[in-house]
Amino acid sequence: MLFPPERKASMRTLTTRVAGLVAGAALALSLALPASADTDDAIIVDIEPATSAQSPHFDATHLSADDVVVGPDQDGCRYVTVSLESDTGKGVESWHARVDVARGSRLVTWAAFYSDSNPTEKRFLYCPSDGLGKFTLGSSEWWVDYASWVKSGVDATKGAFYARAEAKASISSITRSGEYTLVRATVTRFKPYAEPERVSFSADKAVLQVKGDNGWKSVETTKLVNGSASFEHEGPAGQTYRVLIPETDTTTAAVSGSAKK
Repeated sequence: MLFPPERKASMRTLTTRVAGLVAGAALALSLALPASADTDDAIIVDIEPATSAQSPHFDATHLSADDVVVGPDQDGCRYVTVSLESDTGKGVESWHARVDVARGSRLVTWAAFYSDSNPTEKRFLYCPSDGLGKFTLGSSEWWVDYASWVKSGVDATKGAFYARAEAKASISSITRSGEYTLVRATVTRFKPYAEPERVSFSADKAVLQVKGDNGWKSVETTKLVNGSASFEHEGPAGQTYRVLIPETDTTTAAVSGSAKK
């Protein structure tokens, strides 16, 4: 096909421009790649900074709460304060953490912490109907805001507190037989929402103590069975005795009054 002279001139100009663009693109690509780069090499560019102790995150370093005693004068619901120590790294603008409160495998409630409102202490309501024994604090679900980003996760740090029923011990009898002193003790614990409110219980350990010049000394150990413990101690007459029931996960420690025989 034949073109007029002015058409041929315009086609030559267009061809020159296209060639120039292709050459420019090739030059830019060659400058961007290392001289040794080939089709098997890859250049990876990090868009977000690597996680480090300085980068934005949430780390619950310590969780705690005071133990709870359930007794005749403390038989209702009450607030328990959870204390949180945490670290968030650099750049965090605000954060929120929800700490689980569980008894065994059952979630009882949670405590919600906010960076702008008492970030180290929060209260939750405990009631005796929640049960006795060990309560676990954590894990914690968290969210942090930084530089128009939101990051979330779960922190596995755990803490604990105990809810215990108040126990009472008394010496029900003390007698002498030859070289031996026989001591019997009765122990009960408070039971919320029950009638009667004090019930007998069993424990692995009950301790008989004798008072000496340097204080109380443990001399005999036995089991507490259905609220009763019996001891037989060889020793001189005229000694002073008491019975100690150590603390358990569900019951406070108890110490009887003293008796002399």
